[in-house]
Amino acid sequence: MDRSSRKTSRLDVAAHCLSVALILGVALCVASCSGTGDSRPSDQGDAVAPRTTVRVSPPQTPPDPASTLERGLAWLLAHQEPDGRWSSSEFMTQCDRQERGEPCVALDLATASHPHGAGFAGYDVGVTSLAILAFVGAGHTHRDGENAAMRETVRRGCNWLLEQQLTNEDPSLDGLIGAPSSRANEWIYNHALASHALSELLFISRDRQRLAKPVEAATQWTLRAQNPGYGWKYGYQTGRNDTSVTSWLVLSLKTAKACADARLITIPKDELRASLDGALRWFRAVTPTTTGLVGYEAPGDEGSRLMASERDNTYPYSKEIPTLTAMANCSRLLAGVPRSDVGIRRGLTLVHGAPPAWVPPEGKQLSSVNQVYWYFGTYLSSLMTDENSAAWAAIAANTLIDHQRTDGCSRGSWDPIGEWGLAGGRVYSTALALLTLQKQDRSAKLERR
Repeated sequence: MDRSSRKTSRLDVAAHCLSVALILGVALCVASCSGTGDSRPSDQGDAVAPRTTVRVSPPQTPPDPASTLERGLAWLLAHQEPDGRWSSSEFMTQCDRQERGEPCVALDLATASHPHGAGFAGYDVGVTSLAILAFVGAGHTHRDGENAAMRETVRRGCNWLLEQQLTNEDPSLDGLIGAPSSRANEWIYNHALASHALSELLFISRDRQRLAKPVEAATQWTLRAQNPGYGWKYGYQTGRNDTSVTSWLVLSLKTAKACADARLITIPKDELRASLDGALRWFRAVTPTTTGLVGYEAPGDEGSRLMASERDNTYPYSKEIPTLTAMANCSRLLAGVPRSDVGIRRGLTLVHGAPPAWVPPEGKQLSSVNQVYWYFGTYLSSLMTDENSAAWAAIAANTLIDHQRTDGCSRGSWDPIGEWGLAGGRVYSTALALLTLQKQDRSAKLERR
């Protein structure tokens, strides 16, 4: 066995271990973790009437995402900045057409249904983290994987992320990845995604020398920033909570916990458990037991809106999608709630009743494209492993495969036409699509077993 084969084998084993660790954590948890439902729905729109149980019909042809993944990774590879990051707003400057003296083929976001997709400035840390996670999910770290170019891409991205971590005597800043920015009020998403990406890299690569201390510092910041006994919002112990931020941070803590369990970092287990319990308490507080729909900041609220996307006083994205229900129930499973929990089952029924559909915002037609929903819905499906969940995930995968761009400079990417795509841009939509496909592939394999 040559060296590259040994590296690939080690990576496959590590990835399998992380998958098994997450799924066993779901399967073997105790019912006491779930608690009882309270009242207090919706980030990307859960304020809808309860749906009846729906049996999800899988696509006629099972999706094969391999070539789709390759094209997506190739697009990300071609649009990385020289310093290692991906830009949420200026990624098109790295298009290879520039080298030939040609402009990047780009359509204006306000007038075209297929925009080039420049997002808002200030989210480079977040989209860089998503891009790294997409490469890691495909088997490439800064140390592992057969493709040297992709290893180098991850190495440069990892180095840039590490350079963004703050060292400061102020506990509200020390360990934070990505400085607070007036250009991105929701900067805590940058930290949540970066912490998750670095934790995943550490777990898979076992590079303690390079990554252990940064992951420990990032995790400690997350623990300190939490509102005592509840969740997180936009900042450090703000006293406010929301389900979206809390779900992304639970995802990062679960990966950090896997690193701690593997003795790659040192984080007190009781602190991690208390943090996850606080998140569970928040999810219970925003989930009425009568409906199972999960709230954003309070029960029954419509959820947050991306105000910059308003057109003619009309919000172009549907708010009748149970995004937060998928996010919260995925997070609850990762935090230790058993799959048999009645709240999980109730939420899963709501998700199954709203399968993915690529409906762009055109005229008075509201868009149903929501890649955060599709990602967490697919992740939830991979943890549940039942037939309906696998079928739902297959629909998400086929929807993405059918709408990957195949033309010009955008070949391999996805148009950021869904809710939050305007902020994250094409790098965000492409990386999140790849992560969703990777989760679906894992879900399909589990179902076949």
